[in-house]
Amino acid sequence: MDWQIFFKNLKDTMLRQNRSYPSKDELSRLKSFSKFFIAQKDDTVQGCAVLPFNKNGAYYLYGGSIVRPYAGSLNYMHYYAMLELKKLGVKRYDFMGARPNVEK
Repeated sequence: MDWQIFFKNLKDTMLRQNRSYPSKDELSRLKSFSKFFIAQKDDTVQGCAVLPFNKNGAYYLYGGSIVRPYAGSLNYMHYYAMLELKKLGVKRYDFMGARPNVEK
């Protein structure tokens, strides 16, 4: 996987949302207990996901996408991730809930 492309997609997404993003070092520290996925369509990255996991579950910790991803590409990425994690004996996939968009 090209870490520069992965990091750029994640960073661009977080900046668009006015959120902080993990550093390359932080992502690197997750490698030993996480899976990293990228959705591509015609060599264009559509989105990415960072999924720490153990035998009990996987957790959608970070994710990114381009402004207008190809329809279904991110859903497929999550489905593919679920299948790959299931092969490893992971029992649950947690999308980590939703962030409310509360106006100040």
